[in-house]
Amino acid sequence: MNTDEKWRGLHCEAAENCGNKGNCGPNAMDYVCGSHADTVFKCDRTRGAGLLYNAGPYATNHVCELYGGNRYIIEGETGPDAFACIAQVGTFGDDPPLADTLVAAVSDELNGPGGCNEGFLRDDALLVFVFIMDNEDDESASASPSRSAPASRA
Repeated sequence: MNTDEKWRGLHCEAAENCGNKGNCGPNAMDYVCGSHADTVFKCDRTRGAGLLYNAGPYATNHVCELYGGNRYIIEGETGPDAFACIAQVGTFGDDPPLADTLVAAVSDELNGPGGCNEGFLRDDALLVFVFIMDNEDDESASASPSRSAPASRA
């Protein structure tokens, strides 16, 4: 899920990487410079939205194709490859406000019709969040996601 409203591939596209070296560094040699123009979607730059294109060092560096065109995994995915693709987020990016991101991920705005996570919240689905991080969340405005979650979702 996007934690900071930025697409991390922009670091790859910066002059010090793609502009000068023609790649995104030794830990992202599979990143294709200039590939973002046609593949980065609005939702890849929206806090709380599922990410389909993780880019940068140690990231997937290609668009993840999920069942049904969703930004989240549902029954019917073809094996562990889907999770591996979206979970390999890489090491670029700021220290994210994870509690704020969780609140955004379950918001009516992102889950409603036309939202980035449309269909994510379902009565028949188990909701599981996996946080992959190497720092503490010191940035969130909410001390606890449950305090800010919509009453209908809490």
